[in-house]
Amino acid sequence: LYTSNEHKKLARLLSIAVSLVAIPSAVIFMLFLVAGGEFLSLLFGERYYSGASTLLILSSGYLLNVFAGSAAVVLAMTGNESRVLRSALVSSLISVGSGLVLVPQFGSIGAAISASSGLVVYNAFLCWHCQKVTHLRTYISLRGFKELFLMLRNSLKQN
Repeated sequence: LYTSNEHKKLARLLSIAVSLVAIPSAVIFMLFLVAGGEFLSLLFGERYYSGASTLLILSSGYLLNVFAGSAAVVLAMTGNESRVLRSALVSSLISVGSGLVLVPQFGSIGAAISASSGLVVYNAFLCWHCQKVTHLRTYISLRGFKELFLMLRNSLKQN
């Protein structure tokens, strides 16, 4: 779609895709927010209950990863792999650097903060590069939910 110069169609598809994936991701995040300790206890035993804070921090990073959409794929498919690589390099340095500082002092919480912050920085760079270079937004938006709703409504009308 990008090489065929069908940018509006591609933008609509990207917007619908991130909205569709965001819904179950947000539900799982809310589950962890409300009952993360209970969830860990159920799966791994009572001694893992205390890992709820670590789980929530990691889940926050991954939720934001989902909300960023597929900027890395768009950049790679449009010949901008070097931007993906640079984003990965910078975010890895941030993650490892902050881990060296935070893990000795805060343990698993510090590791979760380091990992999540690296992931958030990576996605922020990717979204920025994607919009700057391709003029496409891959991140979540209200427009995407509207498009998803309209698509579902139209498919129900046809059946």
